[in-house]
Amino acid sequence: MYKSSISNHTILEYPEYPEYQNSINDMLNFKSIFAHNRKSDKTIVFLKKTEFDIFYSYKCKYPLLVKEIINPLTGKTDKNEERIDRRNIIDEFKSDPELPHQYQHTVNDYENTKAYGVSYGHNAPAGQHKTNMTVYNETFLFSNITPQESVFNSGLWALLENWCKLLANNKHLYNITIFTGSIPDRKNTDIPIHKDTSMDTSRDGSSSEPQKINMNIPQKMFKIVCFQHIDKPKDIFMEIFIANNAPYYINPKTNTYKFNQFTVPLKAWGWFENYSGIDIKKLLTFYSFTVNFTVNSEKSYHRNQSSIQNSNVKCFRDIIPIEIYLSIPLQLLMKKSNWFGYLLYANTIQELDKKWEECKLQMFENMHYYDNVYECVKRKLLYESQSKLHPISVFTNKYGNKYSNKYNNPLSTTKKTSYKHHTFKHHTYKYKKL
Repeated sequence: MYKSSISNHTILEYPEYPEYQNSINDMLNFKSIFAHNRKSDKTIVFLKKTEFDIFYSYKCKYPLLVKEIINPLTGKTDKNEERIDRRNIIDEFKSDPELPHQYQHTVNDYENTKAYGVSYGHNAPAGQHKTNMTVYNETFLFSNITPQESVFNSGLWALLENWCKLLANNKHLYNITIFTGSIPDRKNTDIPIHKDTSMDTSRDGSSSEPQKINMNIPQKMFKIVCFQHIDKPKDIFMEIFIANNAPYYINPKTNTYKFNQFTVPLKAWGWFENYSGIDIKKLLTFYSFTVNFTVNSEKSYHRNQSSIQNSNVKCFRDIIPIEIYLSIPLQLLMKKSNWFGYLLYANTIQELDKKWEECKLQMFENMHYYDNVYECVKRKLLYESQSKLHPISVFTNKYGNKYSNKYNNPLSTTKKTSYKHHTFKHHTYKYKKL
């Protein structure tokens, strides 16, 4: 193994990955951030965009972590530029020219898996990077896109992104930094492609197998939110939000939505480091946050506790409210998000047609998106019914009942002793009641 570099990114070289021999800043050493466990991804590339940084995985074909800054100018267009309104712009997703094509997904990959709930998941949101068209277009590069479940992407995740953006309105906060990341699945998923309603048959008259797209679908998505407070400038305030990459149906009539259920408790930060492979101390230090420890505390922590627990890094759940007011536009957004799910997860063509007729009565703006989903799902259901194959679920089998909010809390709590036991997929931790 050896390290090489190209342009403004670096890759750890292995025989199955391409070799590069160009210059880079020798001080840029990001690989230790992801070296918290033995199974850390060895194919990570660092990309420096205009307003955000990307830690991209060649292995997964999506970013493991994206860093961005929130300030009063976030989401605003430069005065000398024409105002950017996404409603008037066609989303142009494209490959990142800084990455080899074979280590990126394509538009066809996402379009052909749409029927299974896969959507283009921005890590750095387009709506928060509208300084000019160059910056805006960078958010549509596949180096910034993750396969996210459609209801999750347009619902819960959109709310959390809006809440992060609103932090800039709090005049007591500064150095607001957002890290958005993914927890890859242990195995890739083969997703069939259904290009049309007619079925190809082999020479003996039996149904032919459709082509398949091999894709790693993240188990979970997370955000590490950090800032400093003018009244306590020596402290770093941080929360970790984590949620299943699965449907969350949020009541569009809700006035206020609380995110507390998605926060990782302070005493479980070590669990998060083990689960994600991210060393929080090294991540913060890499971005010039000063982490100070109490005497002899840096090495004296439990295996499920983070190395920064006894430091100046504090939770902010008691400093600011972790909730968002659902304005009329956000309530409409939740309603539109739910309807994606009603169409995507119909079990039969009859159920799909019924939902589609109901959806058309909603008269949503950009109804062509729903029309496209309807046609994709119909092709999928038609193939499954004709071939008599067992339906394939990309998201719902992993994370529970697709129409239930029972799984909204990724911290499935069971009260048995004086400890709360929280179980994620493949991982369990416990911590004392606060």
